[in-house]
Amino acid sequence: MDALIQSIVERMETLTPQLRRAARFVVDHPAEVAMASMRQVAAKAEVTPSTMLRLAQALGEPSYEAFRGQFQQALRAGAGAYPDRARGLQRLAQAAGGEELSGTFRQALEGNVRQAFEANPPEAYAAAATLLRQAPRSFFFGVRGCYGIVHYAYLVARMVLPQASLVTDPGGVAVDDLALAKPGDCLLVVGLTPYAEATVRTAAFARERGLEVVAVTDSRASPLARPASRLLLAATDSPQFFPSMSGALATLEVLLGYLVAQGGRGQIARIEAHQPFHRQLGTFHEEG
Repeated sequence: MDALIQSIVERMETLTPQLRRAARFVVDHPAEVAMASMRQVAAKAEVTPSTMLRLAQALGEPSYEAFRGQFQQALRAGAGAYPDRARGLQRLAQAAGGEELSGTFRQALEGNVRQAFEANPPEAYAAAATLLRQAPRSFFFGVRGCYGIVHYAYLVARMVLPQASLVTDPGGVAVDDLALAKPGDCLLVVGLTPYAEATVRTAAFARERGLEVVAVTDSRASPLARPASRLLLAATDSPQFFPSMSGALATLEVLLGYLVAQGGRGQIARIEAHQPFHRQLGTFHEEG
């Protein structure tokens, strides 16, 4: 991937301003080029699809599909993906400076949050929240980069879901925590590219045992989509070398909102019950 991106960078000065705009998006988001359609890439780059085709031809490819194929092949190679993206980020900073680098992050993060609403209709959030709320036991699972946001979601959810449990086996398939799970229980699982094997296997294991699975992931082609009873999509676009968690976090926050909104007086009572204990134990710092 690095050599492919470098070849585009070296030719950017020969391009027209519009093609240069498209090329900069390609350099910053090579995985997006590999996975998305020409129209989708053009929309995110804020150019026309015909501009993407002209870019491919200007870079020596007979068609956009041939151009895209280079990125798909490089992405499949896999091993150098993180270093390549890190080098691309450094090149962007050197070429554009800190202000444009900040703007690139802002555009990516805003897009990820926007997709939490555009890719997931209200009924999808409502249905996922209903599964979690009505299940006898609701399990929360995520590993590696996803563990932090899953832990946050669990901390909030347990205030309104007495049946919520955090699966605490980040090193492998969560067999111990799910061994006593029964059909009708629910697993909330978060997994983003590159998908952790433990996440994929845990979701499949839960589905085989008859659990409902609410999957927060980045594509309908994700391996987590197959066992999912309900699918919520989260964009991961970022100039950073590691996938962004902003879209998944936004998706979880909306889902948590639906959990509370669907509840009744009992949920409010549970939230209120936490406050005296926090004050008594001094959980949070108070001035004076």
